[in-house]
Amino acid sequence: MTHTPLLVDKAKLVSKVVFHPTNPTLWYNAYDIKIFEYHKYIMNFLNIVFAMTLLNSAPEQTRSNPAAQYEEYANLNVGDAKQYLDEALKQKHFSGVVMIAQGDKILLNAAYGMASETEKNEPDTVFHVASVTKQFTAAAIMQLHEAGKIDLNAPINDYLPEYRSESWKDVTVHHLLSHTGGIADYTEERSWQDLGNGFCFSEIGEMIRNSQAKGLEFAPGSNMRYSNLGYTLLGCIIEQSSGIPYEEYIQNHLLIPLEMHSSGIHGRNYAKADKHAEGYRWNESKQELVSDDEKTLAVTSADGGLYTTTSDFLKWSKMLLGTKQEILNKESIKLMVTPHTLNLPKAIDDPDEYGYGLFVHDSSPLRFSHPGFIPGFRSHISVYPEKDLHILIFCNNTSANPYEISNHLEELLNKMN
Repeated sequence: MTHTPLLVDKAKLVSKVVFHPTNPTLWYNAYDIKIFEYHKYIMNFLNIVFAMTLLNSAPEQTRSNPAAQYEEYANLNVGDAKQYLDEALKQKHFSGVVMIAQGDKILLNAAYGMASETEKNEPDTVFHVASVTKQFTAAAIMQLHEAGKIDLNAPINDYLPEYRSESWKDVTVHHLLSHTGGIADYTEERSWQDLGNGFCFSEIGEMIRNSQAKGLEFAPGSNMRYSNLGYTLLGCIIEQSSGIPYEEYIQNHLLIPLEMHSSGIHGRNYAKADKHAEGYRWNESKQELVSDDEKTLAVTSADGGLYTTTSDFLKWSKMLLGTKQEILNKESIKLMVTPHTLNLPKAIDDPDEYGYGLFVHDSSPLRFSHPGFIPGFRSHISVYPEKDLHILIFCNNTSANPYEISNHLEELLNKMN
């Protein structure tokens, strides 16, 4: 019998800070501190100056009553947002696409920089979106849960015959979905050598066994610590429960039903197609974008393999709001966007809570979001369900910071001051 997961008793445990799940700047500082610290300070300065300019020029009615005529205000400030992207971010090596949509209106869908050495980015360019993939993995688990094939409260050992571990006997599927299982992440070691553009396939078994050898970092359900390996394991559970490869399941049960025809999963048989962006990073000494060959930043299909377009992804985020074809029942969607980490101690000083595959900012206005970061690509998506507002940023230059960009655009569009 399947049933809704329950939060267990919490204990205050402290674990070592390594990577920051909601501010990808801190991830990459481990590789190139100088470039990102310089970029961060410049971006903060530009954000302050630009925000002051907008505030001084905003109509008095809008400043005194941010909620008044929201739709009109959003359309008014899209021009300001585009100017911000054109004048500030493009000068700071931004390369990618930005979509802002509200209701049935596409307020902005703009492309910047180069997709490859010969092709410019276009609004329909395909980008790898890294950890934004996690919500698709979570949705696949929820589908199998609805079908009675996965119990969210069952131990993961029940679904991982090849990787059963005594140390994992109390870790449940719910724990993996909410990053509360205590399983050590593969990103801490970063000793993987045989990688194809950062993607791990044959190395997954070794990754899992290395984590098992380390033991749990905390008692399951007592803490929250972001774990990419947890979602790698969920990919294995999907394959075991469905009987088909992870990428095939996602394609047939999520992407095709939503008519996301330009989207797919980077699996073993991935081949770059037309309109697929190349991944870059900024080389400070050469003062140019170069191919991002940071192969040790590992990623697996289930925790970071999705590639998509802004138009395709909008269909997905609309599905989460129940405004497009539903591939999940309402109870499953509710579990995905419910914060399951309230009052849990966290490995980092971050106020964000986690649902299943999504960060949940349980404040006013309510917001779902997720960042992504793999070699050559960064991303950030934010969805405001109460306003049907969607901000999607996909980058093919890891020196740009879509998290900061998204936050600034959200401030402009929502007038959150």
